[in-house]
Amino acid sequence: MDTIKDLLEKSGGPDYIMVWIKYFTKPFTIKEAHAKSKSPFDNFISSFNYTPTPLQNIAQLLKTPQTPTELINTFANLFNLNEIPILHHLFFLHSWFESRIEVQRSNFINNIEDFFVRSFICVSYQFRNLLPAVYQGNTCTDLPENCWGLISEAASIIFSFNSVEIQDAYILINYFFTSFQNLQIIFRLSSTNYIRNAIQKLGIILVPYLNLEQTEFAKSLLAFLSNIFHEWTVVFKKDADLNDYSLFTSAFLNTAIEVFFLFQETQVSEIITDLSSIIQYLLTSKDLNDSNFQLITTCFRFLTHSTSFINKSPILIAVVNDLSLVAITYFTDFHVKILPQEDPSDMSLTTCLNNFAKNSLSKKGCLILNQAIYLIFAEMRKYVTNLEDKSSVLVELATRNLQVTDEISLPEKSFSLLIALSYLKITNFEYVANLLKSIPFHIFFPYPLKYEERIQEYQSAFLHFIFLFVQNNPKYQDLMFDFLPKMYPPEKFDLIVYFIPLFRSFVQVQNKRFLETQTFILISEVISPNRGRAYNVQESTLDQLIQFLVASCLFANDHTLIESILDVLIPTSALIHKRYYHFFKPVLKHEFDLVHNVQFFNAVLNYISIILTCIENNSHMYEIVYFIFESFLNGITKFPVDKNILIKSKILTLFAQTIVTFKSNKLFYIFMQIIDYLDSIYPQFTLNNSPQVFEILKNAHPLDSLDKELIHLIEKYAYDTDFQTYKIYKPKAVNFLLKLVEDTEFEDDVMTSLCELCSNNASSAYKLFSNNLLSELLERLSNSIFFKALTLFSIIASQYFSPIVMRDIIKLLRTTENEGLKIAVANCLLDLVSRSQKCPVSSFFNFTEDDKIESVQYNLPLPFSVAFCFRVNKKGLVSSRTIFSIQNGKKILKFMITEKNNICLEINNKNKITQFIGEQVSKQKWHTIVFILKQTSYEFVYDQSTYVKEISLTKFDENSVISFDDSREHKFHGDIGPIFFMKTEKLQTAVEQAHESFISKDFPISCILGYLPTNVSEGMMSGVLKNEISISAEIVPFVSSFVDVIKFDSIFPLTLPLMLIDNGKQGNLYLRSLFGLTVSMITKDEKMEKFFRDSGGFRVFSSILKHTPNALTFDIVHDIMLIYKNVSAESKHDLVKYMILNYDVWMGKDI
Repeated sequence: MDTIKDLLEKSGGPDYIMVWIKYFTKPFTIKEAHAKSKSPFDNFISSFNYTPTPLQNIAQLLKTPQTPTELINTFANLFNLNEIPILHHLFFLHSWFESRIEVQRSNFINNIEDFFVRSFICVSYQFRNLLPAVYQGNTCTDLPENCWGLISEAASIIFSFNSVEIQDAYILINYFFTSFQNLQIIFRLSSTNYIRNAIQKLGIILVPYLNLEQTEFAKSLLAFLSNIFHEWTVVFKKDADLNDYSLFTSAFLNTAIEVFFLFQETQVSEIITDLSSIIQYLLTSKDLNDSNFQLITTCFRFLTHSTSFINKSPILIAVVNDLSLVAITYFTDFHVKILPQEDPSDMSLTTCLNNFAKNSLSKKGCLILNQAIYLIFAEMRKYVTNLEDKSSVLVELATRNLQVTDEISLPEKSFSLLIALSYLKITNFEYVANLLKSIPFHIFFPYPLKYEERIQEYQSAFLHFIFLFVQNNPKYQDLMFDFLPKMYPPEKFDLIVYFIPLFRSFVQVQNKRFLETQTFILISEVISPNRGRAYNVQESTLDQLIQFLVASCLFANDHTLIESILDVLIPTSALIHKRYYHFFKPVLKHEFDLVHNVQFFNAVLNYISIILTCIENNSHMYEIVYFIFESFLNGITKFPVDKNILIKSKILTLFAQTIVTFKSNKLFYIFMQIIDYLDSIYPQFTLNNSPQVFEILKNAHPLDSLDKELIHLIEKYAYDTDFQTYKIYKPKAVNFLLKLVEDTEFEDDVMTSLCELCSNNASSAYKLFSNNLLSELLERLSNSIFFKALTLFSIIASQYFSPIVMRDIIKLLRTTENEGLKIAVANCLLDLVSRSQKCPVSSFFNFTEDDKIESVQYNLPLPFSVAFCFRVNKKGLVSSRTIFSIQNGKKILKFMITEKNNICLEINNKNKITQFIGEQVSKQKWHTIVFILKQTSYEFVYDQSTYVKEISLTKFDENSVISFDDSREHKFHGDIGPIFFMKTEKLQTAVEQAHESFISKDFPISCILGYLPTNVSEGMMSGVLKNEISISAEIVPFVSSFVDVIKFDSIFPLTLPLMLIDNGKQGNLYLRSLFGLTVSMITKDEKMEKFFRDSGGFRVFSSILKHTPNALTFDIVHDIMLIYKNVSAESKHDLVKYMILNYDVWMGKDI
């Protein structure tokens, strides 16, 4: 069965009839009360005589075929819509607002809203019949003139009821406003006409009810309001009062933005055209008040949202561009916040930083003091941003406008355009460049410099425009940066001062490209003391440029920014000039605050390096240098762990050269703290740089002062001052230290320490020997601590000697006139020969507290042999300690030194311990061990003694672990020569191969595993296995004694002229020492004896004795007889011939 709704749809009736039916069939209830309790309002309601219409009557009517018009009239008659006059209903509706208390107390309160809706339906129906007469100009008697205002009130009431569904409300209101079919006629009426006023108020009331939830119905309401807006806009210019129009337009446009998607393109086009008319009229109005400004702002806000339509229509684009240009060119009479004028004479750091923080450009453009104009420009910016590349047309139009402007108004119009355009996102550089060329630059930036309020406003607008253009268009920034220098040419370079706020702003937004531009190159040239003649720059300009650069450094936290700024400051060394010195410390401090950044670390080092190369020796420069050293020391803990940067920087070398320049004890003290810390963090860096640094530092001697604290700091860095390991860490530092303390009160203590170190650690002695200390000691033998220096020389030379040192000795003996020195040196050489002992190895490892060789795994199948040499230092003879061990499963083989200082071999075979304890170990004496391990026994050679012991071993597993110094409590202190593991069963073969390889620096033929000191490089040893292993022990790769050196054929003949001595007691002593040296040499080595004889040594010596009558003493005779007993027959023949039976030698001698 069809419903009422179905029947209505079949009959083709409009949807509002269904709402009529809904409300005119509703029943109602009334409170039971006496007639006298009824209020006048209740009587008003009763006068409607409302009786619900039965639904069956409606159904019967709908079944009768009718046209839509007939159907509307049928239901109007059925519901008596014309029965009660419209004015009666309007007053009733008015009571909702006027008599709310009576409404709330009504006996019809339960259904009161339904009565109001029925009255609104009656008003809507009757109003449609009244309007045609109004359009024809007839007087409306049913609705007096003063009651037309109730119409708009009636329209708003339908949205005030909670019981009315929103869809029903829209249906009813749409039916209501469709009565106004000819708004054009109404708006042609006078602005005071009561009918037009009613429609205008109706529009204002309906705007808030554009509900997005009811899209289809909202479209109708939007169309109606759009028509009101259009018709009102056509005539508003004639109105005396624009308040209602502004109120409606603002409300309509703001609401329309929220429902913009409901618009059709034709509607948007019409609105834009209307907006053009509005804005142009308002801008040309003599009374441009705040209300008008607000309306213009709203217009541009709508335009911003309309660009999706505008971009489709070239005509609309042109209209809006023209419209924007009109807005731009009319805002000339307003003020912006000017940039503060800076006092170039105020060079304080505080002012410098304040200027940087406060006197910069805003990312939002000029601060317009007139808030209303600011809002307009803000909306224009949003709109033009949405236009994208099409916005460039605005700039072109603006430029044309300037080009046809007279000179008087050109500055003001240019000013207005720049401000407005700076609020817009312009994207075409060519248009911008043409615009800037059209601006009266000489007025905006006068030369000579001049500061007036209006000119400063011009400048603010100009700089903001450039700044924002660059920020908005990164791809054009290079073109703009190339354009800028044209504004401050060399002959007028002081003009650059005007642009410093612009430069600050680029730095603040971290525009890195700006800092690589021609402008920065120009600044660098200008602040340089060697700037070209083309630049005629005032000192105040230089001051402001320096302040700008300094503040940029202090405010920047990006390493590339600061690097670029420093690239300008550094080459000119601007900050180390006395005028700007107070800026130097804050800049350097800020750099060290950021030094943890790897890239910036490099920039800081470069900065310091270049500054130090510019330093001169004066008190002012000393303060700067001291601050650099101090800052470096304080900031050193923040350094990134990247030694490559330090290595490239050569910073230590520069520090050393600076100390040489000032010869300052304080600088050197800080430097030692720096290098000591760096050594703990970057050991390889200081290892590579320390020798060169201390070689340079020798030239710093003598320092301006010397104290014990500094000496101790150098000693601590150079060697073990506690004598725990007797190690020398930095031999070049020792060389420097000896130079530093020469002829001072500290020299003796330093010499004493070095003697202790070298006598107890062969590695330490070797380090000093390899750093040419012996030759340096020979050079200082004439000072007050002659014997202490000679003692150190003897300690080192007794372990390591070279032909070069021998030549230096010969040179000293030839040139010195100090007879006492000659005798002492000769006796030292004699002592070296007498104390010399053959070293069984040509290289060795030196072990102290923490030194070790990485443990390795290797297959040692039985039988195998082990051969090595070792010696212990003073500390090594204190307690039991392991040299090295071999572990195979539960079997452990250890080579040890016992608590009683005996050599010990311990074999732990599954917890069954067998020990062999040999002879005592001597301090600083080499001992040789060759050991063969078999299944049932082992053979052990210790020095010249051989031992054989029986033992029962289970079979060795595949892998044995070889460990060095595995003692946790007591470490081995001493030297270990090459170590060889050999596959041989014969002890004598192992001994012969081992002794030969100890000297030859090569592996034995039968070697299966070997440790050679000469195979160590940068802490890694090769040749042990296929892979390298780590080693922390010191390496002594070369051993050559004094006796080894004098065996060279080229050395000994040089000693013969030393025997040419003067007569006298000292000469005799000298001759005695030299002759004793000769005796020692030729009696200890057959080769040396033969060379002495063949080179005419005996003949030369007899000649010396012949020409020095007092030289032949009982001691010399004793030495001659000693030679005779210990030389070959050929040498005896020469000795007898030239000396013993030589009459000239003995003539006149009383012996």
